[in-house]
Amino acid sequence: SRFRAKCPEKYWATVATAFLGCRVTELAQINLDQDLIQHEIGFWYIRIAETSEAEDRSAERVTRQSIKNLASWRLLPIHPTLDRHGFVEFLLVQQAKGRNRRPFESKWKPVVLEDKSTSENGAEKVDTHHHWGRPVIMWGSQEMARLRKSGAVDDPESKLAYFHSMRHTFSGLMVDAKIPFDVREAAVGHKYGGPEAERYAKLKENPLALLEQGFLPGLTKLGALLDEM
Repeated sequence: SRFRAKCPEKYWATVATAFLGCRVTELAQINLDQDLIQHEIGFWYIRIAETSEAEDRSAERVTRQSIKNLASWRLLPIHPTLDRHGFVEFLLVQQAKGRNRRPFESKWKPVVLEDKSTSENGAEKVDTHHHWGRPVIMWGSQEMARLRKSGAVDDPESKLAYFHSMRHTFSGLMVDAKIPFDVREAAVGHKYGGPEAERYAKLKENPLALLEQGFLPGLTKLGALLDEM
C-alpha cells in the first residue's frame, strides 16, 4: 500500500495480478486501446490474446503481444472491488497518454528484443518486438528480496516469486471457495481437457460468466482485504 500514491504502477501491478489471476507479463502487455473493454451491463474486462501490431514498418519495428499458449487466450473480468478502488481509472489515465499505451509503461519502458528469421530467398530478416513484462518482473524479484531481508516474508529458501505468488493466491482462494475446476482453469488460462471442456472453452470467451461463477464468489476474502488497506 505504500506504493499507492508515490508509484501507482507498482501498486496496481501487484494488486491487480492477485485479483485477475493472470501472469504479470499478460497484464503488462495489453494494448489499452484494444484490450480494455466495458461490457454492455457496465463492468470492465481485459482481453488476453496474441496480436501483431505494425507501428512503424519503415523502421522494421513491430510491437507484438505474445501469449504463452492458445489456452491462455481469455476475457478476464475486473472485479468490482478492484474497479471501486481505482484500477480502471488508473488504466484509463494511462490510455489517455497516447495510442497503443500499456498499463505500466509510465514506470517501466519495454525491453526491445530481436526476432531473426530467414525469408524464402534465404535472406536473413530481423524484426524487433517489445517485452513489456520483463522490467516489471525484474522489479518484483528485487522487491521480494527486500521483503525477505526485512523479515516481512518468511521465505528462507527463496522459493516464492513475487508475482507468481499473487497468481497462487488467486488460485488458492478459488479452491477454498469451491469454485468449479473448469471455471478456475478458464480464469488462469490453463489447458483443460476434462468432461466440461466445451463449457470451459465458452467460459474463456464469456467475462460475465467468469465474473458471476468465479470472481465474485471466489475473491470475497481478497476484496475484504483490499477494503481494509
